[in-house]
Formats: sequence, C-alpha cells, structure tokens
Amino acid sequence: MRVKQLNVIFAFMMLFQVCWPGISSAQGKMTYAHVPRNYKTIQGAVNFGCRYDRPLTILVAANLYEESFTVAGKFCDITIKPRYEGNLVTILNSDPGYVIRVTDGAKVRLLDLTLKNYTPPYGPYDSAVLVERNSTLVMRNNHVDFAGHGVSAISAKVEIVGNYFRGPGPTISDPYAEFGYRGSGAMGVLLLGPVVSRVSAVIGGNHFVDLDTAVDNSETAGVYPLSLRKGHGTGDSNTYLNVLALVNHGD
Repeated sequence: MRVKQLNVIFAFMMLFQVCWPGISSAQGKMTYAHVPRNYKTIQGAVNFGCRYDRPLTILVAANLYEESFTVAGKFCDITIKPRYEGNLVTILNSDPGYVIRVTDGAKVRLLDLTLKNYTPPYGPYDSAVLVERNSTLVMRNNHVDFAGHGVSAISAKVEIVGNYFRGPGPTISDPYAEFGYRGSGAMGVLLLGPVVSRVSAVIGGNHFVDLDTAVDNSETAGVYPLSLRKGHGTGDSNTYLNVLALVNHGD
C-alpha cells in the first residue's frame, strides 16, 4: 500500500514538472527556464519567473530574438544568459523605447548577451536597457549597440562591469533639447534621480565607442550623472554620492 502511495506521489511530481517548465528536477524549486524550448519568448519566461518569490535563471538558445520585454515587480529576481558558454544570443528591440525595461523593484542580471536598439530616440531616456523605480540591474560582459543611450538608470541600483557599448557616433549632438532636458547626445550610461533618491552605481571595466563628442572619455568615460529638478536636467554630479566609477575606456 505504501509503495502504491509513493508511486502516485512520484507520478504527480513528474506531471507537475512537465506542466511547469523551469522547475528544478533536483529540489522541486524554480531555478531555470529555457527559451525557446520551454517558452517561445523571453517575456514569457520572465512572466513565469515573476509569479513566485524565487530566483529564476533564463537560459536562452543561440539566435536572434526580436522583442522588447519588461521585468516588473519586487518578486522578480531574474538572470538572463546564453544556454551554453560562447553562444551568441542577440536581442533586438521591437519597442522603440528600449530592449529591456526593469521596474518596480525588480532584480535583473544580464550576462554575455548582445543587445541592440537602433531606433532613433523618441524620449530623453530611450535606451537599450532602462532601469527605474528602485530596481537593481547587474550587467557583465554584454555587447550593447544603441541609438539613444546604452543604459538609463533612474532612481535605481546598477553594477555595470566589463561591457562593450557602441553608440551612434557624433551625429546626434543634442537630441533631447526639445524635451526640456540638458542633453549631451548618446550616453553609454545615463544616471538620473531626484536629489532625495540617489542612484547607487558601480561602473567599471567597460569600453565605450562612438558616443557623442560631449562625452567625457577619461576615467569616467561614457558615464553621465544627471540630476532632475523641476523636470529639467542640471548636470549636478554631486547628487550622486554613491556613484563609484571605476576605470573605463573611451574612443
């Protein structure tokens, strides 16, 4: 009788795992999801992971994925990386504003990806990656091509290390003047936040190429802190007491 009960329990566990891809077979906890094997889109895998208060690693097969996706909510703890080391995973934006948006307290790690947003910016924060509203972003060893900014961080925490950022070149001198902001063209990393809500950032070991000529290409190459007061940009870098800009490289 006990053996029969165990068999029923085992069968139920196997059925649960099949119906809910992304559940670890080792411990029965959500640890990974495969794209496109389990989910056709990265957004679909993200939606699954954000339903539970558990970290999820999304393993993406080598391919070109044309989608923009959002990771939103404090229950989201998502890592996105290629399924196998050395695989080329390219994500091209389908939304004009961003490739990836991280918002509302979400935590996201982007590892070894290629992100592309070639759409001319429609707004002052259009980026390959937009992180905002007390969210956390870690980026390591990514290749980012963009027309607006590489990363826009608004009242968020970021760790951006060892990435390659390639902008549109010096052709865009001040694309954001019409929005009432002080713009400096294409930025590798744009840090923003009101005085009462500082950005916490560790940025180092990145390489910035083909950014606007107004970018400081010294030790803080491609990093532009911009405080927001009454809806207008000021360039007051003193707002960012928690910014640690390590040595980057700019061309």
